[in-house]
Amino acid sequence: MIGAATEADEAVRLGARERPDLILLDIRLARGSDGIQAAIKLYQDHNLRCVFVSAHTDGSRNRASLAQPLGWIVKPFTAAVLVGGSSGPWLGSEAAELPRLASSPAGEVAAKTRGFPGTLN
Repeated sequence: MIGAATEADEAVRLGARERPDLILLDIRLARGSDGIQAAIKLYQDHNLRCVFVSAHTDGSRNRASLAQPLGWIVKPFTAAVLVGGSSGPWLGSEAAELPRLASSPAGEVAAKTRGFPGTLN
């Protein structure tokens, strides 16, 4: 894990600085900031794609498509379900590209997979 951000601007700065292999991003962040806008900026400015982690998937997918997300994880979920990969809560055609993680700090900008304790690859 390279870090966590609770607000969109912080998430964009962290992603731009650290260039993670995988970003887990909630669509609703602290103080009303927008995870979808953060994901769009990360994709358009830095070619970084994310996996959205959220309990709120209604109507958000169309707006989020501009970020070219790798997929969606619907909360709540457990680490055991997450490890299941494409048979778990992953929603999206590119879920198979995602690394298999044993644990996840769900809901915030999260993990760099190389050297991340808990990576199964």
